[in-house]
Amino acid sequence: LITEAEPGALFLPVRYGGLELFGPLPERFRCYGRELESVSPDTRRVELRMVDTEGRLLGRFSDFVLRRATREAIHYRMEWREETREEQDDGERGAWLIAGADAVAEAMEAAGHRRGSGLGGGDGVISGSWETALPLVQELLRRSLTPRGGVWLVTRGAWMVDGSKVVSPEGGLLWGFGRAVQAEASGLRCCLLDLDSEGPIPTELFGYPAQQQAWRSGRRFVPRLAKSPEPEAGEPVLRSDGTYLVTGAFGAIGSRIANWLTEKGAGQVVMVGRRVPPGEFPGVAVAADVAVREDLERLREQIKELPPLRGIFHAAGVLADGMLGEQTPEQFERVLRPKVRGAWNLHEVFEEAPLDSFVMFSSVASSLGSAGQSNYAAANGYLDALAEYRRSKGLPAQSIHWGPWGEGGMASDRRAAARMSREGVEPLSTAEALGALGRLLQTEDAEATVIRANWAR
Repeated sequence: LITEAEPGALFLPVRYGGLELFGPLPERFRCYGRELESVSPDTRRVELRMVDTEGRLLGRFSDFVLRRATREAIHYRMEWREETREEQDDGERGAWLIAGADAVAEAMEAAGHRRGSGLGGGDGVISGSWETALPLVQELLRRSLTPRGGVWLVTRGAWMVDGSKVVSPEGGLLWGFGRAVQAEASGLRCCLLDLDSEGPIPTELFGYPAQQQAWRSGRRFVPRLAKSPEPEAGEPVLRSDGTYLVTGAFGAIGSRIANWLTEKGAGQVVMVGRRVPPGEFPGVAVAADVAVREDLERLREQIKELPPLRGIFHAAGVLADGMLGEQTPEQFERVLRPKVRGAWNLHEVFEEAPLDSFVMFSSVASSLGSAGQSNYAAANGYLDALAEYRRSKGLPAQSIHWGPWGEGGMASDRRAAARMSREGVEPLSTAEALGALGRLLQTEDAEATVIRANWAR
């Protein structure tokens, strides 16, 4: 409900005292509120009256209490919670179309299922890579088909669940893509399943009613976005005798990160971008393409004369938005190149560096899904899994799922910003985002979400 006194504020009902009805309610009627008392700036007590199209009173709610819906910039984290597995009725063995997941195909056939001859004849579709998943999803949408068993995207060891280790960050890419499919094409009933890194494949899970789940040693887990304890206030530990590398450093976010590092006491900042624009910078400016391994190897040699490398902030990225039916492999490659190839090259080239931090700038698109951004969600999903992969190897890593930054960044694209606003996600100010970054550097979280959201929308 929106009040006349505060047209920009949104108030949600929390309780009511009583309800009176003076007759049956017609199919259409109107409801009007009259404020009785302003209990506090965030709480209103009103009377709601229901009237028909001619203005006759039909009923009323008394003592109806409304509370302001808040828009908060809060830290969240993804938690894997075990859920009791219910017995499944496998029913009749059906025909499944399986692409890019040979081990799954073998297990399904051993369980009595058969391979479908085409999209139209299968109970479900299973894919194990985004390269096969994208054309499959596009063909289903083009032909308006919905497999009875849904579309399943299957990975092995993509996430750290119940103490397990990540075997390959490639699975995170498929999960990011799948979450975008769920947001944009819910009718396909896309389901994400992460299996043990090795061992038997529990084929009975195909058909289990959960959009996202992980299977570990016979136990089932589902991801939940949970509010994190707010990190204690304080300054991040940046070494005055250390070097900090920023990729995408000449973009809106990267340049702010470079300035912030300098202000917070970093000894030396190396700013990396494909091209160095004219101007003065708060650090050493270097032209290098992070997606080209040889460029980073040259960079590694160049900075040997500087203080030891202590931190990497990977902020490189581009947008190539488009609805699923419009996406092309070339659009995917354009978005994956700086984020995915760049992050992996940074991981390998600087794996032996004495790093305190390895921070990757991900997006809420990968954790919550974002219609029209399947390639961007996939790229950031890879960063999330890479952070857990590095942690499983005892290396520092953080992937931060950012909500949109209001002053630059990926959300400066007007269509993306408008779409997120409709979903209740509001831009973060630069001060809010940098403050959150400083606090998160003091935590041990491999992944964190920073978002200003109105969850009521």
